[in-house]
Amino acid sequence: MNFLLIDFGASRIKSIIYNAAEKKFFELYSTKGSFMHGSNITSLDFFYKSFLDHLKYQSIKFPKIDAINICSEMHGFVMSENNRNLLDESYISWRSTNKNFTEKQLQDFFPNNNFKEITGMQYRDGLPVSNIYSYSNYSKKYRFIGLCESLIEIHGKWFGKMSKNMAAASGLYDINKKCWIKMPDSMPKVDFPNISESKKNIYGVIDINKKEVPVYGCIGDLQASLLSIDLKDSTVNVNLGTGSQVSKHYKKGDEENFELRPIFDENYFTTISHIPCGRVLDLFSKLFDQISELNGGKKGIFWELFLSKSKIDESNLLNIDLNFFKGSYNYKTGGLIKNINENSFDLVNLIDSIKFSLVSQYSDVIKSMQLQSRVKFDEILITGALAKNIEDFGELLSKQTGIKTEIIDHKYDATLIGLSKLSDCIYKK
Repeated sequence: MNFLLIDFGASRIKSIIYNAAEKKFFELYSTKGSFMHGSNITSLDFFYKSFLDHLKYQSIKFPKIDAINICSEMHGFVMSENNRNLLDESYISWRSTNKNFTEKQLQDFFPNNNFKEITGMQYRDGLPVSNIYSYSNYSKKYRFIGLCESLIEIHGKWFGKMSKNMAAASGLYDINKKCWIKMPDSMPKVDFPNISESKKNIYGVIDINKKEVPVYGCIGDLQASLLSIDLKDSTVNVNLGTGSQVSKHYKKGDEENFELRPIFDENYFTTISHIPCGRVLDLFSKLFDQISELNGGKKGIFWELFLSKSKIDESNLLNIDLNFFKGSYNYKTGGLIKNINENSFDLVNLIDSIKFSLVSQYSDVIKSMQLQSRVKFDEILITGALAKNIEDFGELLSKQTGIKTEIIDHKYDATLIGLSKLSDCIYKK
């Protein structure tokens, strides 16, 4: 049984054919994601053409596609006016923030100030619960759907369901009562999808080579990544991407200090999300490129220096707060660079300090998880493309935490491996 696996990640859109019977992968295809496209609010036409591009590429090479398994970046949504063509709508990502959203408006949704208790998440800018307030045309009625559901409907027939983990990522879903929260009277009327908790649910069908092909998955890229590894009670996962997360198995009481994220059925994991990673490193990269080009130099100097192994002298490091963007897990007023001293402020020290500060974020979160959850980790499993590319990331994290680390060196992206594991479950049904 041939599955077409597709990950609509923020930086890259990746697809590959996976044969579940033989557990064999074929050719990987990759194109730019919405973040690299340069916009936080992106026309669905971009995703439609990207999906079409991947379908065409893979179906020409492998005409017999039996099913599709798909995941996407989380915390984004589409608000579609009834009877309006979806290609005229836009996808609003987690990188978009509604500057006019106030604490009073959040209380309209959660009058008892119990956002975390109901949703399982910490409130942060960029969640759909805040961005949905951009829709203030009260004479119209809207549908709330995700990126996966939109693509199914554009290319075929969507069956009206959304996965529970993507609903929970919106900040509009009650994980305890398992239902969408009541919209405030101040908001226009919104229709929400039905919810699926099953890993084997079919979300719709898409026509490929004159054959209706079922679509499974429709999960978040974080969930897909977690499915790729063997996470035990004594292990913790650090996932590095455009954004990043630290996650572990849920233990009763975790909800008091951390976020809860559902996977399938009654299964949850504990996480801290929106930890600055690729998105903030991209800012440094662009700055270095601008300086280099002014002097006739080449692009890419930041990544060349940052990814290579460093001999870090901790005695003279800069203190860098990487929470440069609203919505990051520890954002206050913006990023910060401190401890600048005359004799140690140079290019090498700056690069080393950025790397050390990056690693320190995860070290701090892991130590907090051990303390608050009363668990001792014996291994840190590190996933994500950046994990493999930063030569000494695992070594530095192990040194800071005192815990053994393992870089999970999948041949393909962790999200695609996770989707292949999900495909194995579907194939066995």
